Amino acid sequence: MATRQDADVVCLVGSTVATHRPDAVVDGANETMEWRQSPIRRRHTLPPSLSRSGAQPILCRIKLSIRLSITSTAGTSSDMMREGTERELEDGEQNTPEIVQALLLYAISLCGRNQTQKGQQMLARAIDSAINLGMHRRDFAALHAQHDSMEEESMRRTWYDLYVADGLSAAVQRKSDFRTNTVGADVLLPCDDSMYDNGLCPLNPGSRDDFENSVFADEEVVFSSFCYRIEAVRLLSRVLAITGAHGVHRDKVQGIDSALAAFMHNLPPSKSEAEIINTFGEIDELMFQAHTIIQYATILLHFPRGNLDSPGPFNTDVPGDNGAKFVCPCTRQHMHSVKAIDASKALSMLAAFRTPVQKHSPFLVYPLALGAIVQLSTSAIHSRGSTCCIEQHHDRIKLILGVLKTLGRYWPIAEVVLRALKRVARSVFQPLRKEHSEPVQQDDFIDSAIDPAMTGSPWLGNFELQDLNGLMGLDINGYCL
Repeated sequence: MATRQDADVVCLVGSTVATHRPDAVVDGANETMEWRQSPIRRRHTLPPSLSRSGAQPILCRIKLSIRLSITSTAGTSSDMMREGTERELEDGEQNTPEIVQALLLYAISLCGRNQTQKGQQMLARAIDSAINLGMHRRDFAALHAQHDSMEEESMRRTWYDLYVADGLSAAVQRKSDFRTNTVGADVLLPCDDSMYDNGLCPLNPGSRDDFENSVFADEEVVFSSFCYRIEAVRLLSRVLAITGAHGVHRDKVQGIDSALAAFMHNLPPSKSEAEIINTFGEIDELMFQAHTIIQYATILLHFPRGNLDSPGPFNTDVPGDNGAKFVCPCTRQHMHSVKAIDASKALSMLAAFRTPVQKHSPFLVYPLALGAIVQLSTSAIHSRGSTCCIEQHHDRIKLILGVLKTLGRYWPIAEVVLRALKRVARSVFQPLRKEHSEPVQQDDFIDSAIDPAMTGSPWLGNFELQDLNGLMGLDINGYCL
């Protein structure tokens, strides 16, 4: 049986892996690999636990190949590693939980490396395999694990990590639904990471119905951070269902808005934004993601229905096919804009947490970018207002650009989005240098050339960018944020 230390060196995903340790390959780059890979493995797949000796040796080769592919720099060797990874994934037995976990991790790494189309294909394969196995059914974990509680928890986490990745990928593509949301899953809920890491998995985990009904309980019930992240994605799915729809009744929009607000109000104090970092500076990454997803969903719900236009004259610089503006059927555009701006402020506050950003998911790039777009839109309107207002927006945008810059050291997609946002930011802030006494530093926004990498990213173009002259919807004295 492999020890936890051995598993940390060999495994990328899952808890059922072979015990072989390829020391000759791993030891030479162990420190770098652990530093780069650990956050991805912990956030999107599973902490390694007990191993079963019957696992197929090919799985170790797949996981090692994925690790080397992710941790290598761009170039011929990196391309060869990725090709080797894909061959291993093609040649291996497809319908196993280990393959599902490997495909999931590889899909996320590809998306982070700005190979979005390939990443989406790998994610679709992982979901197909999981559904074919029946991982979306409540009884699968127990039947597969054969009375191993750690293995049962591993299977539950695998399904819900698929659900989260599928939902976030759908948001990036502006899809109205995603497969793991429609398959009728009834998998029991995961426990806290600390319990799982210590091998203390619950014998009777809660269900989604238990989570839903807990709000009506006399005594407060606290679920794992994983559960709140799942709920955040479920609420995101409700937003996506009406994204881009012109004929949505205002009661439906209001209902989803109420659900998003209720999520925040009903959180236990220990799961609130103020408590996701402990006294030692350690962040609860899963609650960080949950809060981020809720604010992301809030902007996706309200920004298209408000009267904030996307800033800048660059029609191909920043993401989105379906970001066209339309008149809200409830005609409360001002309130929609206020809520979108408030959510963008909350995203910038989350970004301000002083934690190592390499621990964050590459999917963080998209909420940050959307939050920046809202702040830039508001900046363009407030350019006619006070210098203090502009300074606040400017500081938030600089923060988001800085986080994206740091994320870009690990995920190339962040660099691509960063360059797009800088061009839009220049179109907003550079004219203001002539109007206000405090100049915007020229070196804050550099690289004015068109980036050829942007044309290959499906997310780029998702926002309809209009001329700044169209930004007339808000009363600039209505609020200074």
